[in-house]
Amino acid sequence: MAKKIAQVLIILLAMAVLAACGNDNADDNNGNNNSGDEIVAGPTPPTIVIQQQQVQATPTPTPQTADPQVIEPHELTRTDFIADLVYFLDALDADFLHFGIVYRRFGVDFRQNAAELLDIIADENFEIDLDIFTQLMLDNFFMHPDITYSVAGWHFDGQSQRSDGFVGTSGHVETRVLEEGRIGYIRINCFNLRGLGAPGNATRTVENFLSQTADFEHMIIDIRGVDGNPATEPWIDALILPNITEDIIRQRVYMFMRETFRFAAGVHPLPVSPITRMFDVLPVELDLELGLVSVRYSWVSIMPPLDATPFAGQIWLLIDGGVGGVPARFADLAAYAGVATLVGQPIGGDMSAPDIFVVDGEAVIRHIVYDPPAWQLPNTQIPFAFHTFLLTDHLGRAADEYVTQPHVLVPDDVDALEYLLEMIWS
Repeated sequence: MAKKIAQVLIILLAMAVLAACGNDNADDNNGNNNSGDEIVAGPTPPTIVIQQQQVQATPTPTPQTADPQVIEPHELTRTDFIADLVYFLDALDADFLHFGIVYRRFGVDFRQNAAELLDIIADENFEIDLDIFTQLMLDNFFMHPDITYSVAGWHFDGQSQRSDGFVGTSGHVETRVLEEGRIGYIRINCFNLRGLGAPGNATRTVENFLSQTADFEHMIIDIRGVDGNPATEPWIDALILPNITEDIIRQRVYMFMRETFRFAAGVHPLPVSPITRMFDVLPVELDLELGLVSVRYSWVSIMPPLDATPFAGQIWLLIDGGVGGVPARFADLAAYAGVATLVGQPIGGDMSAPDIFVVDGEAVIRHIVYDPPAWQLPNTQIPFAFHTFLLTDHLGRAADEYVTQPHVLVPDDVDALEYLLEMIWS
């Protein structure tokens, strides 16, 4: 009998649970639709309620994010500095074609400097850190006190001997009359004529001045200390081409490279063209011991515009050791074409090589800018760069060694403009 009573109680309990679930579903689907005539289920037994509350109250586990790791900066060791210096010298040995030029022109031997610097850094008694290492590299290589101008477009840690163009505040070009009716003066502050309207505004200033002074005896063009490598070169159009006296002038330059060179990352092969197969007569001054196998050559072919009116008087061009890049090409071309008499000091170097050619009687300049490949020392992360080609004239003479010379050499301690004016007035 007791067994039957227990079975009945279990059945009643199950029915009560089902009834409660049914009411929940009804509420979910239809809202509170109890009319009051239906039997309302009794309370759910505590054990069941407790179990449901436990399930509902248990939150979903949240993935735990690991604390971010603090990466400590790498503490540079003496071994790191030595490795970076060795890496730097390896890069020079592989791609720098100007060891001999630097030595012959400035008396600086990069390889000897590197060997001596290695001994200094390796000495355990020598205190070394990043600042000291950077300064040692500058002093012994790219900013060496005996090197007066950057060679092969080099820079180290963002620094070089070059001025990197116009940093003045007086405008791209200035014009004035030094002696009424006789002497005019054009000061070019910048060859990097970029920006909306900059080339046109600058050259119009010069053209208007030349028109106003067409009957003067002397015109002085001053490019001392001017540097830079723009993508276009309007000053050749404005000042050299109109004053060419011959129908056409041609000048040939060469750009030599090795078979492979490292450009930023990796070694890049070039089409191998043995130098001896490319010339009937080799350029007489070319240094074949450099391992040169590739060559690119350009004809600089210029002629006056059809409507050009040359300046009737004497044109003088003031130059010095601060002239480089495109201004260096400008000075070289002015001398080669016989347009101006150069006065001052030899130019600095690092001469750019534009292609100039003639189309339908008009000279067109396609300036080619070769930005030096950029490297980075592996440990100190210091950036450095230099050109991997050798630019020469038609005789094979390196442009950074055989720099453009003045026709009139001015003593170091004398201002070139004052010197020239004394010449004119005497």
